[in-house]
Amino acid sequence: MKRKFSALMALFLCCAMLFGTFAFAAESPAPSESPAPEEEEAAPPEGAEEVIYGRLDNRGRARSAYAVVAVTAGEPGEIVHHGQYTEVENLTDTSPIEYKNGTVTIDAAEAGRYYYQGKLRKALMPWDIQISYTLDGAEIDPDDLGGASGSLTVDIHTSTNSGFDSYFTDNYMLQISVTLPGEAADEITARNGTIALAGSDKTITFVVLPGAEGDVGFSAEIKDFTMAGFTIAGVPYSAASMMGDMEEVDMITDGLTQLSDGISALAGAAGQLSDGADTLADNGPTLTDASDQIADALNQISSGLQGFDLSSMTGDLSALEALPAGLTEIAAGLETMKNMIASANIPSVSLTDAEKAEITSALTMLGSTPQISADALINKGIQEPMASALADVINAEIAAQVPNISQATQQKLMTLMGSLDSLSSMAGYMSQLTAGLEQAVDALMLIANQVSVGLSSMTDIDTSAITELQTGMAELASQYGQFNEGLKTYTDGVAALADGAGSFSSGMYTLNSETSSIPDILNEFLGEDEEAEETGPVSFLSDENEETASVQFVLSTEGITAPEDEAPEEPEPEAKGFFAELWDKIVALFT
Repeated sequence: MKRKFSALMALFLCCAMLFGTFAFAAESPAPSESPAPEEEEAAPPEGAEEVIYGRLDNRGRARSAYAVVAVTAGEPGEIVHHGQYTEVENLTDTSPIEYKNGTVTIDAAEAGRYYYQGKLRKALMPWDIQISYTLDGAEIDPDDLGGASGSLTVDIHTSTNSGFDSYFTDNYMLQISVTLPGEAADEITARNGTIALAGSDKTITFVVLPGAEGDVGFSAEIKDFTMAGFTIAGVPYSAASMMGDMEEVDMITDGLTQLSDGISALAGAAGQLSDGADTLADNGPTLTDASDQIADALNQISSGLQGFDLSSMTGDLSALEALPAGLTEIAAGLETMKNMIASANIPSVSLTDAEKAEITSALTMLGSTPQISADALINKGIQEPMASALADVINAEIAAQVPNISQATQQKLMTLMGSLDSLSSMAGYMSQLTAGLEQAVDALMLIANQVSVGLSSMTDIDTSAITELQTGMAELASQYGQFNEGLKTYTDGVAALADGAGSFSSGMYTLNSETSSIPDILNEFLGEDEEAEETGPVSFLSDENEETASVQFVLSTEGITAPEDEAPEEPEPEAKGFFAELWDKIVALFT
């Protein structure tokens, strides 16, 4: 009896305390609430905003997808949007939403922003994603990877799904990220990605640019492995808009344009140099042959004249009968040489000081391509690790497109520019030589005629003049022999110049073809594609949606989880008495 009374007393006291607490709470005044300051709301976009959520398995295969759509009503009335769904849900309020034959109709009671969600009939996306896992060199099913240990390699490959509008793959980049627990993964290396600390964990980020196939991945030493799923965001890409007015980007684009123009000018001049040198080299044998004939004729005439004692000759002039023919032969040889030089038609090629300075600047840029730093991107508002990833991708793309010109190659190109000036001077010299030879031909022809006429009518001759002619012909033969040897050396050099100029010209045209498109490639890489800007966003959900403000994709894969341990069976609790159960309930009210 005493025990029952004690239990009832305890029950009474607990109830009294409970009711007292309720009474105190009811009588306590409510704290005053200051009204929240009103914020100006930005005007919503006129077009619809589509966010596509996709669920992938841990191999990257599509499993399910839904869309969250925001539309704007400028005034009360019906809002119509299109998409292929299995079910739709109103996210603005609890009012029903109409969906029929691919058309969503919302009754807008007032102007404003309205939201709805639709489960997509097809889960496929504009990108095909393949994720493979290798443990200790052997491929492993990701379902068997949970709790495993060893050397893990994960490869991610993305490609274009041809069943969708190419607008998305041409203008959207993929941002792929995954976080590895610090206790489960160590010695992490990323392929074409960046690694950042996230507390004790590490986050790996990859970027796949528009129009490109992604080939990324990571390796790690794992122990009792678990991993959250990959997050893959597809967002419109425009590096220029992300970076703002970046002097580094302007310097690269301006420099590469200058580089392309300079190399194009040098390639054209190198082509002219090669053509002129080839023409001169082709005519070289003809020049040397004609010169040999002239040298032989001069030597014969000189030898013939030296064989006679002209000072004692007064009547017999038969020894001089060969002189007109020899002079005529010399004139013919000079005429041939003149024609060959004239037909060489060496182009006059030269570069102005401004053009040389432009090319030199371009070559210097090729030797040390400027780099975009992650700090510059951070200063423009891009956060890590995205800034480092984007800087690495941009610098890698520029390095892949811009050839590296060594100091030795730069010196050769500078020598080539000097050869252009030499060729221009050579063209002028050859023109002067042609004019001189033309005068020499006329003079020799005149001498031959005069000698021929004189021999037919002369009965006496001034031997001192003939001796003077003998001495002059000997000197002419000797000097022309030196000229002939020099001409042969010159033509050999011209042949070598032609070979070198041909190699330079071929190399310059190859370099020009490889670099001429670099500015356009970089502009396209930076998102400065005029066609894309004119096209604007297109709806992913239906071609019937004409006004679309933005489309984004958020894809996520299943994670890797450790197998669950089977819980041991717990013994059934022993039965309690009435008051024991009542006491447990009372205690539970305060715990």
